[in-house]
Amino acid sequence: MRLPKFKHLFLIGATSAAMPAVPDDTGVLTAADRDRLAASLTAGQYLPQQGAAVALGDPFLNYVGLLSADKTVTMSYPVYGESKNAASPYLTGLATRTECALESWQGVTPTTPVADMAGTARSLLADFVRVASAAKAAHTAVPLDWQHALATIRQAPAWHALAIRLAASLDYTNAVGRLAPELATALYGQHLAVSVSRLETYNRNPFEYFLKYGLRLQVRPEFELTPADSGSLYHA
Repeated sequence: MRLPKFKHLFLIGATSAAMPAVPDDTGVLTAADRDRLAASLTAGQYLPQQGAAVALGDPFLNYVGLLSADKTVTMSYPVYGESKNAASPYLTGLATRTECALESWQGVTPTTPVADMAGTARSLLADFVRVASAAKAAHTAVPLDWQHALATIRQAPAWHALAIRLAASLDYTNAVGRLAPELATALYGQHLAVSVSRLETYNRNPFEYFLKYGLRLQVRPEFELTPADSGSLYHA
């Protein structure tokens, strides 16, 4: 396999869970099933590999991919996702062999120059909100270069509305309102028969009580295979 050459390669998400690939043999057809079916296929027909066979070629694919850059290779991974992540052994191995220390990317702060975070208009807007929020919490003014960045983005028709909406969100407060008596009667009735758990819900979060027992919202059903459905499918 021959890949085109690039000057710079950015490899994002290099966690131990993604590199190397973790074999998955939980599909409808297992690797053993595919091997048995392969004998009955005609020329030109094949079933994609699955299971441990996929992992055998993973080091080679990553090796070829990493060599596709002429100048620099930048690998990164999130330290935290749904849980704490670990770096890919490919990343730590390369860092050891090349004697390159791993660096932590620091989040944007009010002291961060705009030039250090230059990217797309959307990413700069997200960074502006973080900077402005931190400045507001510290009771300081938003740095001038970040104010100028927001003003420049607002001049672009494609980003004008979003920039105004995000900037306005910094001063948003979720004010608690009151239901009109006739609306409260329509939602809850004339007489309330509530349990202790309902009263505890109201005391903890009145808005949750309103959604659950006033509007009577239900979780939207998701059409997905449950373990019971999978068992029925396998044995059908």
